[in-house]
Amino acid sequence: MTDTTCTVEDCAAPKHGLLYCNTHYRRWKKYGDPLQARPTPVPPPPVAICSIEGCDRPVRIKSRGWCSPHYSRWRDHGDPLGGGPDRSEVPQTTRECAVDGCTRMAKTKGYCGSHYYREWRHGDPTAGRTPEGEALAYFEAHINDETDECMIWPYGRTDFGHGRVYIDGRYTYASTLACERAHGPRPSPQHLACHGACHNPACWNPRHVEWSTQNQLHRVRDGTDLRGEQIAQAKLTEADVRAIRRRRDAGESLVGLAKEYGIHPEHAGLIARRVRTWLHVVD
Repeated sequence: MTDTTCTVEDCAAPKHGLLYCNTHYRRWKKYGDPLQARPTPVPPPPVAICSIEGCDRPVRIKSRGWCSPHYSRWRDHGDPLGGGPDRSEVPQTTRECAVDGCTRMAKTKGYCGSHYYREWRHGDPTAGRTPEGEALAYFEAHINDETDECMIWPYGRTDFGHGRVYIDGRYTYASTLACERAHGPRPSPQHLACHGACHNPACWNPRHVEWSTQNQLHRVRDGTDLRGEQIAQAKLTEADVRAIRRRRDAGESLVGLAKEYGIHPEHAGLIARRVRTWLHVVD
C-alpha cells in the first residue's frame, strides 16, 4: 500500500506534493529545506540620540547626527543651536486674554484667537462685532417712531437682506419682532411677517409689516408678482394669448397656431382651454 503521509520524520500529515505535507512543502519551496521554519526577525538597530548636549530626541536620517529641529537650525542659520530658543523648552504660559472680560487663554500678542483676529483685521481687538445688547437697545429706542418711510435695519442681516436681532438666546428677524409689537403674537406657525407695499426685507417699520400666510397674493395685489409677459423668458404677450384663444374658438388648428407663435402644440392647447397657464389673462 502506498504511503500517503509526509516523508518528514515524525510528521503524520497527508502529502501535499510528491514528498511533503502542505507545511513542509511550503518551507521547502521558500527556503530550500522542509525543516527550515520562519527565520528569527532581526531586531532593529538602536535608535541614535541627537548629539547636542541635553537633547534626547532621535536622530533623523542623514542629519549629521542631529535631531530634526537642530538639523533645521543648522540648515537655516549655520548653527544647530542658532535661531532662538527651542519652543519645546520655553515654558507655556496660561495667562488670560488681555481684553477685559475675556477669560480665554492668550495665544498671540496677549490676545486669544478671536481678539487677535479682530486686531489684525480691524486694528482693534474689540472691533468688528456689535456689542451684546446694542441692537436690541436700538430696536427698543426706535420701535415707536412715527414714519411712513422704510426703517432700514442698521445692524446684522441675513443673506437675503432681513435684519436680525439677538434676543432670548437666539436670532430673530427685526421685522418679525416689530410685527409682534404692532399686531400681537404670531397667530400660527404658518403666519409670517410679510411686508406690504415696500417689499424691502431690510425694512422693520411696524406700519409696513403684517401677519399673513398669503405672501404671493400680496405681490399680486401690489403689482410686483412676476407672471406672464413680465418674465424675461416669456415667448408670448397677453395680446398673443387672447388671439390664440379667439382663433382656436373659431376652429383653427392647434398645430398651426403653435407653429406660428413658436410654442409647443400642448402649450397652445392649455392656453386655448384656459387651463394651468396664463390664467390671469381675461378675454
